[in-house]
Amino acid sequence: MRRSANGEFGQSTPFQALQEALPADEMTPAAVLLLELCHWQREQFLEAITVFVETTTSIVE
Repeated sequence: MRRSANGEFGQSTPFQALQEALPADEMTPAAVLLLELCHWQREQFLEAITVFVETTTSIVE
């Protein structure tokens, strides 16, 4: 569990956990690539969910 900036507790994402576990000066190129991949997958997932909700909403209307 981690505390967010506004003081609430919550679980960190795998992306955040990896960033916190690896100090910047110890990151290998593979670790940087893994971080980028995690971020890219998250963005793709959020985009897919948004499209799904918009499509479902327009079908229901």
